[in-house]
Amino acid sequence: MLREGDDVGAVGEGFAVVSSESNEVDCLDFAKRAAQRVGVGEVTLDDLALLAKLSRGNDWLRAVLCTLARRGTALRQSDAVRAQAWIDTLAVYPWFKGGQFLFDLMEWEDFMVDGPPPEPVSTVLALQTWPRLTDAMNRLRALVDDAAPTGADAQPPAPDDGLRVAVDDADLPALEPGLHLYRDVVLGIVVSVPPVSGAVAG
Repeated sequence: MLREGDDVGAVGEGFAVVSSESNEVDCLDFAKRAAQRVGVGEVTLDDLALLAKLSRGNDWLRAVLCTLARRGTALRQSDAVRAQAWIDTLAVYPWFKGGQFLFDLMEWEDFMVDGPPPEPVSTVLALQTWPRLTDAMNRLRALVDDAAPTGADAQPPAPDDGLRVAVDDADLPALEPGLHLYRDVVLGIVVSVPPVSGAVAG
């Protein structure tokens, strides 16, 4: 972490790049570029430390999006009919269209493909995340609907230990930029949902 009193070297137009205990560079590339834009002396060590934290957040978000997209690509490549059926079904929903609009507006494709491909984040939408997401959605629903379940009725069922995320991140295909990318992200969410056939049957 950048600290007062750290030796300031020549990297990044006079700003220090200090390694953390894990030997990861805290002041990442975009922080150095920001320092170069505004000039030496106009960015403090605290500024660079904050920029480094933002960069790590960006790296995490990029890795999450790429993981989901690659899961979706795996579904599309292995079962094109099922993938297209999901897209055809979901495409009529406003949130799907809104997601496409925001995906394009925020230029997330450029964000995802800029730089070396990140390692998959296998914990994204893993088994234990779904009860938390269900609880969050129930709380949101309760804000606008008096008939929404509350208290114990709103608690999601405990996950079945036998359920598994329906994709093996170790064997994911490469990211495929272009027309399919947003849809692959959506499909990646779909294939991350644990099997719910038992709950439907019950």
